[in-house]
Amino acid sequence: MTILEDSSLSQGSSSSDKNYAVINCFDPLDECLRTATLALLFTITLILCLVQVFRIIKNTRRYFSYQLIVLYIAIIECILAAIHWYFISSTSLIFLVIYCRDIELAVVTYFFIQSALIHFEAKNLKKIVLWPLYIFLFLILTAATIFGICVDLFDLYVDRDCGNPAFIILSGITLLNASVFFITGIIITVKYNRMNISSTILKQKKLILWSLIFTNFIVALISFTWDVTDIIHENISKSCVFFSDTSVVENVLEFCERFIDIIIPLWCLIITFEIEAKRTKEIKDESHELFDNIEQNQETFSKHYNEYQTFVSESNTYSTYPNINSEYSVVDSSDDSEEDEGY
Repeated sequence: MTILEDSSLSQGSSSSDKNYAVINCFDPLDECLRTATLALLFTITLILCLVQVFRIIKNTRRYFSYQLIVLYIAIIECILAAIHWYFISSTSLIFLVIYCRDIELAVVTYFFIQSALIHFEAKNLKKIVLWPLYIFLFLILTAATIFGICVDLFDLYVDRDCGNPAFIILSGITLLNASVFFITGIIITVKYNRMNISSTILKQKKLILWSLIFTNFIVALISFTWDVTDIIHENISKSCVFFSDTSVVENVLEFCERFIDIIIPLWCLIITFEIEAKRTKEIKDESHELFDNIEQNQETFSKHYNEYQTFVSESNTYSTYPNINSEYSVVDSSDDSEEDEGY
């Protein structure tokens, strides 16, 4: 994902000293409009993330789950992006934004791979394979991000007219991670189809899973393709942009690039977690209703049981005289028998 500083902010380009953050943006209009729109979108996304975090915590009464961890990182990502487009137009901030996005994908992928291992009763592979693999992935992403920031801050690779080589490294790692997620999704779906669960729950699980898979895979593929195309275009045309860096078309392309690369994955997470939050709330409401019914049944049972106990105690009270009654009954029966015999 070759996201350079705004306004074709390529390293070494003549336009790289321009700062198109909203706070300093007055001209050209199309650049300022693009920057202001992105800043507004990230502000809205930040609010949506905060609302979603509040809802999940309220429904689950837990402060840590894979959804909440992803949303916490997404909040940091939105704050960094808002700072970038509102105040400081910096490639280093964009690297941090991309880093947050890649870590979010890594956490989601880790969760579903872990679920697959549990379904196939291979939990022993979690510590042997999964942990080392994702520690290595985390280190690679961190190293690539630090490398990209150093290239930006210390003007390394000055022989390159455009871009930063760390972008294609990050986009390649992201595409690899998304491909692993895609394969994992196929395996989990096969397992889902064999499970004896409600068709409604099964559809929701598949919808959540494949929404995340398709969105992240397509975004990673577009991002990697964009980076490769950017490098090819630079080597052929010796230009950092496809059109004039002040043209409306170029600004639209840059807006679409950022919207697809950063905002769409965030919105996908928010929407899918919203589905999970609603499902969790429905389960919680059903549980409360069930417990209420149980409590009502217990109260009814207790009432009837107390009535039964009262009846039994009263019966036992009257049953303290049966011997007297039985004696009378024996006498009466004997008299009757004698009378019968007399007849």
